[in-house]
Amino acid sequence: MTLSLWILVIILAITLVFGWGFLLWIVAEILSKMFNAVGFVYSIIFNFVTGKWNTGRKKLNEYFYDLALSKDQHSNVVLRDLFNRIMLKKKSIKFGDPDLTLSYYFAVNKLIKDNCDFPCGLSLFGTFCATFLNLFERSRGGHLNVAIENKMLKDDAVLKAHGYHTHPDLDKYKAQIIAYFKNEAVK
Repeated sequence: MTLSLWILVIILAITLVFGWGFLLWIVAEILSKMFNAVGFVYSIIFNFVTGKWNTGRKKLNEYFYDLALSKDQHSNVVLRDLFNRIMLKKKSIKFGDPDLTLSYYFAVNKLIKDNCDFPCGLSLFGTFCATFLNLFERSRGGHLNVAIENKMLKDDAVLKAHGYHTHPDLDKYKAQIIAYFKNEAVK
C-alpha cells in the first residue's frame, strides 16, 4: 500500500474510534492551511487598492479586529480543559462555548469573584491573566468591560432582529450575570 492510502486508513480508523468530529477537524485544518495565507494577503492588498489610504487603514483595522476575535473564540475551545483547571475555582462559569471568547469568560469570572461571598470565579493565576488583559482598551473601561459590553450588544442585536425592543444597560447586564451565577451555584 502507498503512504497516502495508509494515511487514509489511519484517519478512517481514528474516525471510527473518536467520531466524525475528528474527520471534520482534519478537513478544516487542511482547508485553512491551504487558503488562509492567500486570503490574508489578498485582504491586505484589496483593502489598500480599493480604498483610499484612510479608508483602507480603517477597513484593515476592522479586519484585524475580526481576526483577533476569531482567534479568541478558537482559543476558548482549544484551551477549555486546561483553562477550566488552572484559571478557575470550582464554582465558576466554565470556558468552552465556541461562540464566546476567552476575554468574555475572564470578564464574567472576575465579575463573579468580585461580587460573591464564597470562593468562586477566577483562581490566583486567572486573576493575574485577567488583570493583564484589562490593561488594554483602558479608554473604554478595560478589555474585560469591553468583552462583556460586546456580548451584551450582540445579544441585544439578536433580540432586535426578532422584533424585541430593548435598551441595553451594561450595569443591569452585569447584575443579571451575577444573579444568574449565584442562583446556579446554589444548585
